[in-house]
This record gives sequence, structure tokens and C-alpha cells, in this order.
Amino acid sequence: MNAIKKILSVTDTRQYEEAGDRYIPIPGSGIAHDCYRCGKVHEVHYEVELDNGERVIAGSTCAKGESVEIQARFKSAGSLVKTLARNKAMLAGYEKKNVAYLEARAKVEAMPVPIIEIRGDKLVCGNVEVWTRTANMADPRDREERGECVRNGWKHKRMSEIFGEHPHLIATDWLKRKIEQQEKRLAEICNGG
Repeated sequence: MNAIKKILSVTDTRQYEEAGDRYIPIPGSGIAHDCYRCGKVHEVHYEVELDNGERVIAGSTCAKGESVEIQARFKSAGSLVKTLARNKAMLAGYEKKNVAYLEARAKVEAMPVPIIEIRGDKLVCGNVEVWTRTANMADPRDREERGECVRNGWKHKRMSEIFGEHPHLIATDWLKRKIEQQEKRLAEICNGG
């Protein structure tokens, strides 16, 4: 049997689903390929070049018996491609949640805000109250600041009703950068780096 000369690419074809605070692969959800060496079906597969120049698909466990360098590359690339697939699924999930958040926020922004009332030492907007000192209500700046607080509280409460307990946008830039770094590192591993 011909030896593996180099890894050309590694692909995790499985789909991932959110499970609590992490993403896990769905068994059987990927595109299965037969391994040239063991004949088993693999959803995480490696396109490799053999020492005779032939390109074939190998499974993750089929580097045994190869050089230590090839075995190490298989292990590193396999681990990285699974992490990369998980992070891409996480990014897609975050972006979907962000779209839902923005839709909910647009609904809340379109709602008429109830008239703000002064009740003793509180400003009331619908079912939201903000404490204030009555003496401070004579100053227009204080009135505006306290009014903004109670309006924002009312909007936040509506967002919680529509979107969930802690409505917020999820920052995704860090994850996009991480994915770019992981893709670059995977290319380096496959190219002998």
C-alpha cells in the first residue's frame, strides 16, 4: 500500500447543534466518504496525496503506520477542523440570535411609549417605576435624565417579554477573527507548516 505523502485538505462535514452553552456534532449528519485504506465510512475526512501522486480520501484513524510527522499532522488537523466546524456553527447560531434580537428591538421601538407620570417620589411609565426626588424634578436636566431612565426601563421590559430574559446583541467579531486564524493554521498544517 502506498504511503501518505501529504495532507491536501481536511473537512468535517457534520452539522452541529446547540446543546446548552456549547455546540456538538450531530452523528450521521455529514457527507460520508469511504476511506481508501480501511474502507470505513468517515464524516470527517482527509484528502491526501500518496507517494505515487494519487489523491484519495482517508479517515482520521488511517495515519497509523505512517511517519511520525504525518501522524502528528493528522492529529493536529483533525482536532483543528472539528474546532473550526464547531466555531462556524456557533457563529451562525450567534448571528441568528442577533437577527432575532434586532427584529425584537424594532418591534419595541415601534411601540408607543406610555405617558410618564409623577407619583410621589417615583416616575412611572406603564409598569416600570424609577425613583427620583421630587425636588429634583424642577430641574429640566434631572427630569430628562430620570425620564430617559424610566423609558429605557419600559423598553427593556418589553424586550425581555419578546426576546427573553437577558436581551442583548452577541459580539461576533472575536469569533470571526478566531475562525480566520484557525483556517490559516489548518492551511499551514496541510501545506507542511
